[in-house]
This record gives sequence, C-alpha cells and structure tokens, in this order.
Amino acid sequence: MASLTALMWIRKVRKEGYVWLGKVFYGSPYAHDKDESWNLLRSLKQNNDIPWFVSGDFNEVMYGFEKKGGLPREERRMEAFRSALEDC
Repeated sequence: MASLTALMWIRKVRKEGYVWLGKVFYGSPYAHDKDESWNLLRSLKQNNDIPWFVSGDFNEVMYGFEKKGGLPREERRMEAFRSALEDC
C-alpha cells in the first residue's frame, strides 16, 4: 500500500520584508508508514537562512494525555514522533 504522506510548500512574504517558508504536512495514519512520514518530516529541515514552520495533520500525538478515547497510544510511537520534531 502506498504511503499517504503528503507535503505542500508555501512561501509567504510579510509586509516588513521578511520571508517565511511554510510547509503543510499530512502524516500517514498507518503505523507501518510512520517511519517514512517522520523521515520526510526530518528532510524538511533545510540549511538556509529563511525562517520556516510546519503545520498540518501529523496523525500522531506527542503524549498520551493528548488523546481522547480509543486505545492508548504506544509510547514508542509517540517517542518516534517527538524525536522527529526535535530533529527539525
């Protein structure tokens, strides 16, 4: 099955002359695709002077208390997500 990870690049220029690079991310909802999603997320970090941000639906939570209902999230899955965010 193909991964559902998607990415859209947006560039926004602020009135003060600052340029921000916005990136919209959709993480795969499937556990077997999470590593691919997090590797793509890590690749968004670019070595340039343009400030950037990422937003979207990561289909993951950082901590168990963020999730309401359903089965508890596995700690290793949340840790992998947190690690990817820290790497960015």
